[in-house]
Amino acid sequence: MRNVISTILIVLLAAGSSLGGQRRKSSVDPEVIRAELKRQAERAFEAGRWQDCIDLSQRCLETWPVPEIGLTDEIALRMGVSHLKLGNLAEAGSYLTRVITRLNPEYAEAYAYRAVVHAKIGLRHRVRADLLSAAELGFDVIGFAENSGEKTLSGLAKDTAFVLEVFEKEKFEFKSLRHDPFACPLENTSVTKEVESEKLSPEEQERLVDEGRRLLNELGILMDKFERGREELPELEEKYNRLREIIAKENGFSDLAGELREIKRQVATFESSDVSRRIIRKRFIKEGEDILRRMNSHLDEGAYKNVYALRGALDRHVRGSRGADFKDVSKWLTGQGDVLSAKAKLREEFSSLDLKITGVILPEPGRQARYLEKLGKLERELEETGKRPGCSQKEVDKLAGRIEYYRERIRPRSVIINNRVYGPGSMIFGQAGLELVKLDRDFAYFDFKGEKMRLNLPKVLSPIVKDE
Repeated sequence: MRNVISTILIVLLAAGSSLGGQRRKSSVDPEVIRAELKRQAERAFEAGRWQDCIDLSQRCLETWPVPEIGLTDEIALRMGVSHLKLGNLAEAGSYLTRVITRLNPEYAEAYAYRAVVHAKIGLRHRVRADLLSAAELGFDVIGFAENSGEKTLSGLAKDTAFVLEVFEKEKFEFKSLRHDPFACPLENTSVTKEVESEKLSPEEQERLVDEGRRLLNELGILMDKFERGREELPELEEKYNRLREIIAKENGFSDLAGELREIKRQVATFESSDVSRRIIRKRFIKEGEDILRRMNSHLDEGAYKNVYALRGALDRHVRGSRGADFKDVSKWLTGQGDVLSAKAKLREEFSSLDLKITGVILPEPGRQARYLEKLGKLERELEETGKRPGCSQKEVDKLAGRIEYYRERIRPRSVIINNRVYGPGSMIFGQAGLELVKLDRDFAYFDFKGEKMRLNLPKVLSPIVKDE
């Protein structure tokens, strides 16, 4: 019996294998499908059909067993730029960063377009860094910035200091052929090589050494201040960066090369010190808090896409840290970013609710003007009493109590939302997790899934204050 069952199983498996083989032979080669989808995505990109480009590229990636395998630098760049054109800044930053960090670190266009993403979310210092990286790889940064339509980039294109930095970067031999050969030369010119190999004059060497010694002394003073808690971080970084610029001219030194090596040694000592590590940690915290502040600002403005894009920038900032010194701060920054992102999602969801406040119900509507007049007089009286010498706390408390009494008289009792009347403590009909918490003269306050929200109330009366 066992032999019979085994024979049947073998026959069934062989039949299945045969059918599978026939099916594979009759199907279209996946490589052909990929090539066609890639070609269509390229056409869509060139025609400015951004969503089509994203959809076709995604379908192309899905032909692979694991989509990440088929993600090339070209596909990632097209998807990043397409998302950028559609205003999806978080996705654009993610794809462009993937090109730079994983797929092709020498892809100049990725740096240039990521600079646009950073400009849109307000990270100006990263805009500059990305554009300089693109310039070093042979990209026409000035032309790109002038035609970007982005105010930050256009301003940099007119900034003389930035233009000089770009020219300095362009002196290096470019490692990437992904650039416009007419925009900037691929090979160094002989003039540039002569400038690079030119030795500094004795007077210039002496001036730089004197400046380096002065900067070392100032750096020491600033480090002492930093250790005592008097933070001078921007000035300290400025001195350090200038020292690095002087040391970078080491090949031009001859007569005073020994003095410059001593300056270099002292700078290296500073870089390996505990104070330096604390400074790096402080800068890391400062940059992270700056991103959080921008997230808060965009959250208050209702620019939720910018909040999500900055959340991605915060993730990249945290991933760039290494070592135990950053572990606690990275965890805190990530937690704060999660909180702000969650708030943005809830506020975006709240703003999409169909809530129409058409009116308010006031107590004693005929007396509102008189109550407002009385309230204005009492508030002025309280202000004058507080300034009067010898006023007692009892007088102040009495006036404050009367002010609160009249404020209560002008506070709305109920509000009309979507043709239904609600008072504080009521759940809004048809909206899960939405409760009216409080009403005041100007706003209706809600609790929406644990987050506090508010909507403007219709203006029924203006404050009336009459001078006696």
